[in-house]
Amino acid sequence: MPPESRQSVEQEMNESLCHCADCGEKESVSSHYNYTNSDEEPVCDTCSDNYTECYNCEMTIHIDDAEYGHGDSYCSDCFNENFTHCDSCGDTIHVDDSNWSESNEGYVCESCYEEENYSTPNWEVMSKEYVETRTSFVNPKWDKYEKDTFNLIESKRSIGVEIETNFNDDYSFSEIADDLRISVGATRDADVEDWYELGKLRMTSDTSTTNHRHQYGGEVVMNPRRGDILVQDVDSICKTLQDNWGAYASVKTGLHLHVDVQDYDWLHASVLTFFTKMMEPHIYTWLPKSRYYGSGHQRWARPVSQSVNDFYYISDRDSFVEFYYDNGGYTDEKYNDKRYHGLNWHCHFQSNQGVELRYHSGTLQTDKIKHWTIFWTKVIDKCYDIAQELAYDGSPSQFGSTTLYNSLVVPPRIVSKCGRILEKYSDIYVGFDGLQDRHIGKSSDKSIQKRF
Repeated sequence: MPPESRQSVEQEMNESLCHCADCGEKESVSSHYNYTNSDEEPVCDTCSDNYTECYNCEMTIHIDDAEYGHGDSYCSDCFNENFTHCDSCGDTIHVDDSNWSESNEGYVCESCYEEENYSTPNWEVMSKEYVETRTSFVNPKWDKYEKDTFNLIESKRSIGVEIETNFNDDYSFSEIADDLRISVGATRDADVEDWYELGKLRMTSDTSTTNHRHQYGGEVVMNPRRGDILVQDVDSICKTLQDNWGAYASVKTGLHLHVDVQDYDWLHASVLTFFTKMMEPHIYTWLPKSRYYGSGHQRWARPVSQSVNDFYYISDRDSFVEFYYDNGGYTDEKYNDKRYHGLNWHCHFQSNQGVELRYHSGTLQTDKIKHWTIFWTKVIDKCYDIAQELAYDGSPSQFGSTTLYNSLVVPPRIVSKCGRILEKYSDIYVGFDGLQDRHIGKSSDKSIQKRF
């Protein structure tokens, strides 16, 4: 073959071969043009194994640069657009499957969200003897007073008091707290230098106590104590607040009690919640309307939210928790919305601070605080005794099967019959869940309307 022809054939062969953009090997055009790298340059069969395709935009990407979600590969842009990481467990989750978590302040996977929102608290029940004799709170031995007496407050349960108050000026809370501690310590059998340590209280800020009319406010939080010493210390605190700091109670303030109920199991809690629901219509009539309706679009003492019929199915600790947290489940965060009810179980489950009673309006009057404490401690002690009697008669399988429930709740068939009778003789239909009536329709017979 002439040299010119041989040169022409070699040139054609070289043109039919192409270098792999990654490894440099030559390969025929027909065998390697099926694959390209991320720069759209041809690569050989072997090097093509280093590349994949974005599931979303179909762009070729190197496997070292790929992100993976739900078993598929993605380029960085598409991955960031469609996926995130669970702020709780760290797993990769599609944005459509993520849920906002208040406690984590980020997005979490469905599994962590369910665990967070539907978990149950660590509900440990102690004996009543333990509750009535525990020395972990204010007590004579460590706090320098003679002994606990129960002439005014007969209950032996420990009680924490929170007194919300307003001030006429922007005083230092630390200075107020120091003054209150000394005023309480001065009533103890101790030297002056020990008074501060014996006050057993703190002063905290609380924005719920302020608005444009009442610009300055806070909350005195007293460590739990039992019996008559509570009244003595409340009196010292209220007088000092008014005499030394010009404190006053506005519509923005409230009085909160925390009563130790660590001897309460699900049956005791059910009895107390049930009776509280029964009493609530009367409780609110003793207080300013703002305690029920709220103030400034805020409602800090809401009524028991469950219907009487909801109590029927409570059968153990977990079912009581599920019953109580009808807002979506228990969460281990302080500001779960259920804490803003007049009867607040959340502080007991979340931080073991006893059951909280939030119904009362703000006050700096010792007598009001004393009688409110007497009332609620008697209710709580009596509900404990009733639950013990119910359990003694035979541990009930559920609250709805107890003689207490059946003696106080009108059976649905009776409600239905009453409704049919009313419909038959008037155009007023009265429906009720055992506590609250609602009137539908109007009647020309005003005498009938008045009866309902």
